[in-house]
Amino acid sequence: MSLLISPIMPILLLTGGEKCRADSQCAETINNEAGQSLIEKLLIIVSDETISVEAELLPQETRALGPKAVVNRWRTLVGDIPAAWNVNFGTSEGSTTPNMQLVLIHSDSDVLQRAKTYLIEQIKQQYGVLGVRDNLKSTVPQLSFTLKEHAKQLGLTQRNLSDQLSNKFGGLEVQRMQRGNEEVRVEIRFPKKFRDSLLDLNLVQIRNHKGQAFPLNAIADVNFEYKRSEIIRKNGNQYSNITIQVDKGVTSAEYLYDDLSHSAFKEMHLRWPDLVIKQAGELEESKKSKANIKKALIISLIAIYALLAVPLKSYVQPIVIMS
Repeated sequence: MSLLISPIMPILLLTGGEKCRADSQCAETINNEAGQSLIEKLLIIVSDETISVEAELLPQETRALGPKAVVNRWRTLVGDIPAAWNVNFGTSEGSTTPNMQLVLIHSDSDVLQRAKTYLIEQIKQQYGVLGVRDNLKSTVPQLSFTLKEHAKQLGLTQRNLSDQLSNKFGGLEVQRMQRGNEEVRVEIRFPKKFRDSLLDLNLVQIRNHKGQAFPLNAIADVNFEYKRSEIIRKNGNQYSNITIQVDKGVTSAEYLYDDLSHSAFKEMHLRWPDLVIKQAGELEESKKSKANIKKALIISLIAIYALLAVPLKSYVQPIVIMS
């Protein structure tokens, strides 16, 4: 969800939360709490994957709350949005983009998922955390088919089931022919009107090696679930990138990291000894900056010592002067 306020405040709102299920309800709640029509107008722009909401505020000299206060209250009202991949809030004074990143690395995807879930729960309990998201969310809808036990006695196998479903809906290649310089593939599959609805699955017949046909729902369990669209590996290990929005008015990324190091990280290393936790984003840049400053300080002290030692012709006096 992204929120921009000046007198105009765009908000990227994907769906409602538990406390506030519509953008207009959020605006009405904030107006009631402020005791004035703080948010005058809402402009909602809907696309295939996002919903953008622009809220216009009263002029600065007449409103009771500032832009950041409105953003924080709106975020609280919306709450968590499980189906949303990316939710951002921001103002025209400066967007509240994630300013802290952590990377979890492990060879086992199940361990990585459990560690990520545990860490996010601990982060949300920290004071000053505005939002958390990760790259392991399952966003691609998928149907899974599992053969029932009694179907095996009918001569059906999981491979047979998957092949027939793939051929009927994806297409079965029956011939290849050369047409000029191009190769043409001929595939057979259900007409489009019989394969663009979940209800069409009820009409599918699965045949065994004897040619006997059985309804799909009689020989297989069908489950609807979400899967990850991609699996990212680094040096053979999967990793989870966790981004955190921190309210710099009440805490800092460094303070939050130190707090997690003395609590959540210790527990995670006890549960999953092979888990690697690394800094990224602003934390990593801050660490590099501090290292560069230390290096520059050491070089400066050596240079000052050399400049003093040459004219004084002494190794001790420069130390006395510098101390």
